[in-house]
Amino acid sequence: MLASFFSDTAEAYIPNLTFTQAWHFVTFITFLLGSFTIYLLARRWISAWAAFGTTFLYLTQPLLWGHAFINPKDIPFQTFFLMSIVSGLWMCDEIFSSNRISTYVFSLINFLNRQIQILMHFLRSKTARRIAIVWLFSIVFLWVFGGILESVLRSFIGHLYSAAPDSFLGYWFAKLASKADIIPVESYVGKAIKLLHTFKISFTVFGILFIVGGYYLLSPFRIKLTKNLQSLAPKLLFPLRKLPILLAGFILGLTCSIRILGPLAGAIVSIYALRKYGKMAILPLVVYALTAIGIMYLTWPFLWNAPLTKFYDAITTMSAYPWAGEVLYAGTFYTAHNLPWLYLPVLISIQLTEPTVLLFVVGFVITLLNLRRKVDVDFFILLAFWFVIPMLGLIITRRPLYDNFRQLLFLLPPMFLLCGIALEFIFQYFNRLTWVAIFLLIVVSPGIFSIFSLHPYQYIYYNAIVGGPAGAFRHFELDYWCLSYQEATDYLNANAPIGTTIIVPIGYHLLHTRPDIIVKPSINLASEKYDYVVLKSFLSGDERFPDDRTVLSIRRGGAILTVVKQSSNNGPGKQEK
Repeated sequence: MLASFFSDTAEAYIPNLTFTQAWHFVTFITFLLGSFTIYLLARRWISAWAAFGTTFLYLTQPLLWGHAFINPKDIPFQTFFLMSIVSGLWMCDEIFSSNRISTYVFSLINFLNRQIQILMHFLRSKTARRIAIVWLFSIVFLWVFGGILESVLRSFIGHLYSAAPDSFLGYWFAKLASKADIIPVESYVGKAIKLLHTFKISFTVFGILFIVGGYYLLSPFRIKLTKNLQSLAPKLLFPLRKLPILLAGFILGLTCSIRILGPLAGAIVSIYALRKYGKMAILPLVVYALTAIGIMYLTWPFLWNAPLTKFYDAITTMSAYPWAGEVLYAGTFYTAHNLPWLYLPVLISIQLTEPTVLLFVVGFVITLLNLRRKVDVDFFILLAFWFVIPMLGLIITRRPLYDNFRQLLFLLPPMFLLCGIALEFIFQYFNRLTWVAIFLLIVVSPGIFSIFSLHPYQYIYYNAIVGGPAGAFRHFELDYWCLSYQEATDYLNANAPIGTTIIVPIGYHLLHTRPDIIVKPSINLASEKYDYVVLKSFLSGDERFPDDRTVLSIRRGGAILTVVKQSSNNGPGKQEK
């Protein structure tokens, strides 16, 4: 919803920008926001230069850079997961300081006393009594004359529905009811009557609460009530009045709306808070959780009509997503539910740059050796629950994965934090800032080179451990989202004759082709009559139709991604060899 809003706005104000391009731009901005967030997180444990190096290393990963433009699911979730962790830790720092607690509680007691005095003064006034009388008569009017109000509402909606489009009422009704041309007027009348009933009930409930509550406060029990509120309010309202809790809960709620694994960020923050501050953390964490649940519900329409049932359905479905395709790993095809246990560790180690993998190992060893230091214990807890335990859980339970490990990009930031620990250790041996800068440039140079050389398919990156994309060709998955099909489309739009017929395997699509070009997805390509065939190299598709002439071969890093072949025989039933 956020991306759609910003994309619509950008498209409206930037000439020649399409909605799709605007959406890609918003996704990339989200990635940059995640880079800034990882810097903030790294600064909790390491120096500014080491944190900068960590961020620079994160920014120059070809795998992440490629996904940052094209992936509207996993990149935003990675960023919001990072923001949830950072805001949650900031919340702990802000509200669990003893000197701040005493200050805030004292100010809250004074605030509560002032509000009660203002309220009591208002309830004794003539204005309050007049409001109560008017409200009471309004309640009676709504219920006694409810039938008349419904008739008036029916007539008014009917008048709006039939109003001329160029009239004032017709214009605004068309804005609010964009599908009025296909939805009958009875549907709008029914919705309006439901809203009227909801208003009647809400107005009545709040009116009774106002009248009865005011009488209760002016009764002899008001002194006892005031004392109870004064004693309980600091405990009940203290967390609610703290911006860090509300902000952290808000961000966590959005994270949970994006992906079902979002609550893991809240669990990590809660474990950190409980370990460090004990029972004092319970009440603020409850408010933190309730805020997140409220925001998640409001921003996840799927939950609206049956929150508990549909949340459970989402967990059970996404924990074992029923993906029926095949996964290419180490030259062998597997089902997503039957991958080797080394699948995830191997892919992570060969799809991040070589310096990243080396620095990660060094940083992990340093963290283990320094475990006795309290600051490193906190870091190790974060590392364990964010990276180690989820990784082990995925490996042991062998959860289905596909498209390499794009769904788990949110697990990578702890690896870069460990790289930052290693950089901090290395930088202490440099006595000049120049050497720090040179070292950082050396560390990030493999990633920068690959970002340029693989453009715009950076997400097919593999490091030198497997020989780069050329070594991964036909052994690991490369262009699994068929980005290269756009380059094939551009070629065909520029070179194919008018009325050309193009076939592609069923399940794949060519978007934005010329209006006169016919694109036919087919299960049995050999039975089709065609002028061109577009094939990706997955499942050795580029080797099919050897008699046809290859007019375009899209390659990066020595690997074939997609080929376009021109038919040498336009007759149907042409056999493959």
